[in-house]
Amino acid sequence: MEKKKKKVIITALVIILIVGASLSVGIFAAIKLNPNLGNGGNNPYNPIPVNVKLTINAVGNGTTSPVPGEYQRKKDETTVLIAQPYPGSMFDHWAGNIKGGTAKERILFLNMSYDADVTAYFRTIPITNYTLSINVDGQGTVIPGVGDHLYAAGTLLNLTAVESVPGWKFQCWTGPINSTEKTVSTFVFEDMNFTAHFTNRCSLTIIIDGEGITNLGGSGTYEFIYSTEITLAAIPLYGYRFDHFSGDISSSANPVTTVIDGDKTVTVHFVPIPKYTLTIKTYGGGITAPPAGTYYDILKGTTMTLSAIDFMGAKFQYWGVNGRAYFDRTITITIDSNTKAEAFFSMV
Repeated sequence: MEKKKKKVIITALVIILIVGASLSVGIFAAIKLNPNLGNGGNNPYNPIPVNVKLTINAVGNGTTSPVPGEYQRKKDETTVLIAQPYPGSMFDHWAGNIKGGTAKERILFLNMSYDADVTAYFRTIPITNYTLSINVDGQGTVIPGVGDHLYAAGTLLNLTAVESVPGWKFQCWTGPINSTEKTVSTFVFEDMNFTAHFTNRCSLTIIIDGEGITNLGGSGTYEFIYSTEITLAAIPLYGYRFDHFSGDISSSANPVTTVIDGDKTVTVHFVPIPKYTLTIKTYGGGITAPPAGTYYDILKGTTMTLSAIDFMGAKFQYWGVNGRAYFDRTITITIDSNTKAEAFFSMV
């Protein structure tokens, strides 16, 4: 009896094992044919990738990144699209089956939860022209020439003044830019009016070295019409003498004549005149005019008259000047060194 029970149990276990093995083989084969079975269609160990289609288009003068075309994207991933206008154009908007139907931002973030067909639209930037008016005051040439000129907004221009007429020199530009430079640069951003100023006046700049003035005045700048002939005279002040002119006028003559045919600079040189002493003495009782004594700071080249006067019975005999005798009662001498003058008298 006991042996019979054991045999039944062993037979049941064998049957269970055979049935279990058959079920395992069948399940394995079914999963192999459809990996998503048994996981609600989403087997994390071997998922089936799901792709969606992205179509990109461009209308107008521009492109996109990625470039226009058809692409496969994984479902639910985010794709970045960038609109890139060409020069002279600007991005306008995105359109297609995107959220809201359109988008104004140049960079578009697109959630690929479905097939998408999007288009980037570009439009031409309108060109605005402005008028540049150029005038000349005086005589000269300008580039561009005198008159009105049309330029597109944003154009970079160089304006140049040319000293093309003898005797006329450029002074300055006036207008939106005020400058003494012959060439100025500007961007065209509105209607503009420039004037190039030329003048036929030339300057004579006088510099005084030492103590003195000129017939035109002291140090300074003096203006004359081009080709004017002038006379320049140097006038020394006390204690100085004229030495020479230097610079654009070079001469030791005084005065000088010159033609103002351009801007000139001249330096007028004055030098101090040496100073000496005159000592007058009397012997024998007489007197002199000027009276006996020492006279200081007499400028070199000064002429002086000396007179001997009889006094109280004393009679003039002669003058002795620096060792030289003069028998005239009244004499004239030139001071060019320290001088000693002696008047000799004798009693009658």
